[in-house]
Amino acid sequence: MTIAPNIKKRLVAVNPFVWQSALALLAALMLILSYPPFEFSHLIWVALLPLLFQLGGRVGRRRAFLLGWLMGLVWTYFSDSWIAHSMGVFGDFATVLAYAICLLFAAVLGIFPGLFALGVSQLTRTFGWPGFGAAPFLWVACEWVRQAVTGVTWNSLGITQVAVYRVARIAQFGGVYLVTAEILAVTSIIVLATRLRNRATGRTAVALGMMAFLLFFLPGSASPIRGAAGALVSVVGVQPNLAPETADDPSRQEAALEESIRLTREAIARSPEKRADLAIWAESPLALFPEHDPALQAKLGVLAG
Repeated sequence: MTIAPNIKKRLVAVNPFVWQSALALLAALMLILSYPPFEFSHLIWVALLPLLFQLGGRVGRRRAFLLGWLMGLVWTYFSDSWIAHSMGVFGDFATVLAYAICLLFAAVLGIFPGLFALGVSQLTRTFGWPGFGAAPFLWVACEWVRQAVTGVTWNSLGITQVAVYRVARIAQFGGVYLVTAEILAVTSIIVLATRLRNRATGRTAVALGMMAFLLFFLPGSASPIRGAAGALVSVVGVQPNLAPETADDPSRQEAALEESIRLTREAIARSPEKRADLAIWAESPLALFPEHDPALQAKLGVLAG
């Protein structure tokens, strides 16, 4: 009756990197699910927990970096696999080569979550669990360095909250980096909550909690932004993800126009004011000339009305 537990203990003792890697992959999976096309944005608040709990267990520096890098590699590869598709469709790359380049791209960007994990590991080794109090600042620093070094700004944690108005509003005070810090603060509080018997850990959790809580009550964070004269401008943005050759086919352009209009109406319906003064169709290849097309004028007039 004791054979199975003994085997389990031996596997954990002999190959800790196996289950540690599994937890890093679980974190990567939750990160992937937090972004389009899945958009389970609530998962982002707990996505890093499997990684952080391991870092609190005093793993070695090299192991910490490898776990963070593995998480970043898998997360980036599957979240940005559209890069391979674009190279294959529009660059005429062989499919195998396109996905190999995408893997290399993900491997490079995975370095930055790896550096985050290395930093948190060092902090917890030095200060114990209160070291998690610096996790929000360390992650934001790694995101900023990634952008500065590679020019890649995709996959910031904060952009997952774009449809959660109350959270997204705090970006007016510090951009997407502040939203990201808010997410990491909540995640770190959950980690620290498991060690509240330690006074230093409890004080760190309270400090992070106050920071995360007060951000929602900064002046203007709970109400629409208004100018000095009380003016209000509502803007919605739509990126319909159309193929560049759409403009070359009248039937495809007509279908794409209808889809853009539908998405615009949906965006307006989801906006806090349920209205829009300006609608932006970002990176749209549609060739529209309403001044010479009465039918198009009528469609856009209905949308604007």
